[in-house]
Amino acid sequence: MKILILVLISLVLQISSNACCIDRSLTIFPSSTSITKNPIFLIEGFGASQNIISGLNSKHQIYIQNSNHSVKLIIKEINIGYQTKQALLVPESELFIGQDYRIFIDSLPSEEVLQNINGQIINLNYKVVDNKDAEKLVLTEEPNKIKEFEKEVVTKNDITSLSSTHDNFVMFNNPINANKEVLIKATVRNLVTQTESSFYLFDNNKKIIVIGQNSCGGSFDLRKAHAFEVEFSFLDSSGGKVDWKGERLKFLNPETDTNHRYKKY
Repeated sequence: MKILILVLISLVLQISSNACCIDRSLTIFPSSTSITKNPIFLIEGFGASQNIISGLNSKHQIYIQNSNHSVKLIIKEINIGYQTKQALLVPESELFIGQDYRIFIDSLPSEEVLQNINGQIINLNYKVVDNKDAEKLVLTEEPNKIKEFEKEVVTKNDITSLSSTHDNFVMFNNPINANKEVLIKATVRNLVTQTESSFYLFDNNKKIIVIGQNSCGGSFDLRKAHAFEVEFSFLDSSGGKVDWKGERLKFLNPETDTNHRYKKY
């Protein structure tokens, strides 16, 4: 009887936790309405919206057009996280500088609404600008010098991630120094199975990079093993990129590493 009661309590707590999760969301990068002639877009689907990402350019054709020019958006990458999926897209051909465009997704269900990385509803209208004098992507230090932050010194406002609460996550300092929107590509290798996956994180001008997951979802499910390694690369909406250099950073599953610090593996 006691076992049954404990199981019921566990189920109630799990249902209560999941009830706080949103059912679906579609988020698009960049948030700026100004883009270059060779822009990069990222669309992320959470929950039920993962089906939209899976159906891009099959069930849901996606393209960018103006009054007399339509360009297909080509999928360059599909990345799968925990309860979330994302597509990195680029135009099939160059856009015309000085013209206005809009992104269209065919057969998009009425319940699906696109928002920017700040959670604001957007209409997907863009102006193509000349970026020859655009600020280059600069880091405050080399990516291979990123160090893990101590959990105790980080506030919620410093964190860039999918959610405001986390069940299993690791934090790293963010070396980006640019007045522009940036994607952070994290590639994590499971050192037990030797499998790896990648996921793009939104910078959001935060001080901390977060990888992991909570009860609703996240970039990586760290519960699958106890030891990992990670590398980061950085990409802006016009294609500017800073790649990882040197050895990857090793870390442990925070559930098995109570100090939230690096250990040799």
